[in-house]
Amino acid sequence: MKKIVFVTPQFKTGGGNRVFIEIANIISNDHNVLILYPNNSSEINSFNLNSQIIIEKVGSLARGKIAKLANVFRLFWYINRNYRKDYIIISDPIISLFSFLLKAENVVRFVQADDVNIYNGGEVIKSKILLGLFKFFTKKMYRLPFTYIFNSKFTFDKFKIYSKRNVPEYIVHPAIDSNVFNVKKQPESDLLTICTIGRIHPIKGFEVFLNGIQKLSIESRKMIKEIIVISNDDLSRFNLSKDKLIDIVAPSNDFELSEIYSRSDIFISTSFSEGFGLPPLEAMACGCAVITSNSGGVVEYAIDNENCLIFKPGDDTKLSEQITRLILDKKLMLKLQQNGIRTARTSRWADAAKKFVDVLSQD
Repeated sequence: MKKIVFVTPQFKTGGGNRVFIEIANIISNDHNVLILYPNNSSEINSFNLNSQIIIEKVGSLARGKIAKLANVFRLFWYINRNYRKDYIIISDPIISLFSFLLKAENVVRFVQADDVNIYNGGEVIKSKILLGLFKFFTKKMYRLPFTYIFNSKFTFDKFKIYSKRNVPEYIVHPAIDSNVFNVKKQPESDLLTICTIGRIHPIKGFEVFLNGIQKLSIESRKMIKEIIVISNDDLSRFNLSKDKLIDIVAPSNDFELSEIYSRSDIFISTSFSEGFGLPPLEAMACGCAVITSNSGGVVEYAIDNENCLIFKPGDDTKLSEQITRLILDKKLMLKLQQNGIRTARTSRWADAAKKFVDVLSQD
């Protein structure tokens, strides 16, 4: 088979990168796999990588916007020159805006989010004019004659709406590594530990989480031992030090992340939109009772009142009610924890990798 080249805007730890890295780790045992990116950031990746994967960065380390843009053009020129006959996998919404430059014969667009609306919060693209242009050109790029793979039925349906075209329904669900994310023994306590992932991007809904916590009654707060905010972002704007229950933790690898999940009783996800939503599934695998917003792709595995509790995105009052409900109903909490573990056990990266390669083989 041809080389499989995963193209990313920067090689750092993140949800989108996690998915293709996990897939790359498996398929690199039987195929030549490269990860290619412009040298636009000094941030590093903390994921474990198969030693057979080749890593290449293009250009000198860029600092300013113009230099970074130049590296992106160098990236596509480099692909056209060296990997024209191979499989080129592009996922990131912004780097995909330049995909029309590709002359490669086998381009695969791996859609992992509602790309058109992903930057609506104004954190990344602050100008309304630039945001409008981004939306316009994203829809245009959806018209390119590539192979399209989606991480959920949600992203597939969004694509059909924006592109106004029919493409094969190739869906490859993300998964979890059961060797990392699994239930560990933890000391029992009458007080509960709650955890969440804190991101500054508005689409992640961190303020919804904070508002939901603030609306808890005094009696409910007395039942909480600690609230762990998992984050590598700068959260100083939120003044979290005012809440003595909150502790910010920045895990350096997946094993540390798994340990946090395992010593937590409840995991909360407040995102407004997710192509799939991997953290709640990872938390389920570690024995957390999950409360999640109906963020789109999460419903691929999340079932209300069966393996989690679901609330409307942005509804911090309902979130507070759901937290209180679990605090008061230990039987329900145990049910969600047990069913969540069962759900997570059906999710395997090996299955995702096989399906991914199967789609490439059909091309």
